[in-house]
Amino acid sequence: MTFKSISEIGRSMVEVLGVLAVMGILSVTAVNGYRVALDKNHANELLSGASLRAVSIATQLQIGRTNPSLAEYSSHDDFGYAKFSQDVQLLDDGKFKITITGVSKKLCQQMKIQANDIRAYISTDCNSADNNTMTLEFNRQLDHISGQQDIGANNS
Repeated sequence: MTFKSISEIGRSMVEVLGVLAVMGILSVTAVNGYRVALDKNHANELLSGASLRAVSIATQLQIGRTNPSLAEYSSHDDFGYAKFSQDVQLLDDGKFKITITGVSKKLCQQMKIQANDIRAYISTDCNSADNNTMTLEFNRQLDHISGQQDIGANNS
């Protein structure tokens, strides 16, 4: 009985498993990066929506309306991941509040980080996993609120 020498070609099982492990790590990293980018995008959309509403309210107050309305935004209140309240809370000290409900904890934290150009005081603890209520407090002149922490606003 004679044995023939057979040349092995192809990859070993260890090599294939190594490649699969590297691909798995890259996939997990990519999914996490996508999730962070999505949270940043959602935070930008909500902060932009809050800014638009604040300008509308400030304009209405400056032209003498005593009960400003957000009716023009009623069809754009629910973003699917958070919802703006239609109620405007007017405060005695020349400020007003806009409320956003249903904000997830990660999105809430991201909004607090990203609120660099919006001249508002954001009050919330971001404790709930999926149902935080964020209150954004603005001056009628849309400038800094003195005496309170201005989350991320430019100090120029």
